[in-house]
Amino acid sequence: MLNSIWNKPPDGEKRIYIPANYDTSHQYYLNFDKVDDGVLCDPVVGNNVYDSSVVNAPFSVFCWVYCKSNGESTLGAILHKGHNNPTGVNVGYQLHVYAGNASFVKVGCNVRHGDGSDGQQATSADSGSGHLPRNAWAHVGFVYNGDGDKKIRTYVNGADIGTYDSRTAGTGDVRDDSGRPLIIGNKNNGSVTWDGYVRDVKVFHGIALTPTQISDLYTGTIPSGLSSHYDFHEGRGYALHDIVGGGHGRLGRCSGSAGSPVFTPGGATAT
Repeated sequence: MLNSIWNKPPDGEKRIYIPANYDTSHQYYLNFDKVDDGVLCDPVVGNNVYDSSVVNAPFSVFCWVYCKSNGESTLGAILHKGHNNPTGVNVGYQLHVYAGNASFVKVGCNVRHGDGSDGQQATSADSGSGHLPRNAWAHVGFVYNGDGDKKIRTYVNGADIGTYDSRTAGTGDVRDDSGRPLIIGNKNNGSVTWDGYVRDVKVFHGIALTPTQISDLYTGTIPSGLSSHYDFHEGRGYALHDIVGGGHGRLGRCSGSAGSPVFTPGGATAT
């Protein structure tokens, strides 16, 4: 659970790392337990897909993941913002994995539009370049409306997946997600948990990264326009800082059935 959620990259042994201070010398990650772990991040412009001044503005979000399985109830949420409570209409966006086989999982993404429909697509687990390997680190994310078609393109390890099971345009305009938290490793009702590790979440509000920029991001060069960045250098405690946009997060055990998740952080003091 949460007393062991902070770890450094896997080396065959699970350990707790507690640096004296905020630590930039290691690439820390969060180890999610597939039961009820999650990170609840404050809603800020930097992690919104909705833009109040530009209708269906482009959007890009990427992170590093280490996927053990396709998650709870055959669906594992990496990033989730929005959902249908309390308005009854889905809003925001989601990056998740599902299905697949013993070696790979599929990647799914959606951006919710005016009627609750998705701009979404899914990869094939056994063809193309878009499958996500199990038990290995991979760089994954998506770009929304980069082609002006209200569709999403998914990227794994710096390259467009190429082969989609589905890739559909949203109907109407993007729903307003500005009041909804960004949840890492879970969904708003606590029912779709991630099984594995997550680190280094980068969000580009209002920007559609180009294929060249995404390739550069994969190899370590950050394009301009970064709006929220969770770099995971805390290494201890129960806070995850957005070092660019201010949408700071709180680690906790996530539960709930209809509404915002309930986070119980235990007795530790935030970093």
